[in-house]
Amino acid sequence: MEQVKLKIAMQLDDRSFQQLMADSKVMQEKEHHRWNYENLVELFEGPLLNPKRLEEAIRAKWVKKVIAFFHPSARRFSDLKRTHVSQRIFCAPGEADHNSIL
Repeated sequence: MEQVKLKIAMQLDDRSFQQLMADSKVMQEKEHHRWNYENLVELFEGPLLNPKRLEEAIRAKWVKKVIAFFHPSARRFSDLKRTHVSQRIFCAPGEADHNSIL
């Protein structure tokens, strides 16, 4: 059942994927406090597990900005108040990287 959900989440059409990235507000907002973290989690747990979608996000420099957010010396993510959403964000990128390596 979990694999079926994962496949469905990975198969997003181009327009929906672009809209989800835009709705995350990563590229529009300089301040990470204004980002939509629920959309970040949804992207990490679904479409970004698809190599094609990940490549699109890299080309759009979306990934670069998100990685900068997680970089320890930037102290952006590490200073976030721990909530259910921030915990899911913390786990999602590692799981995405692990799954794409396998």
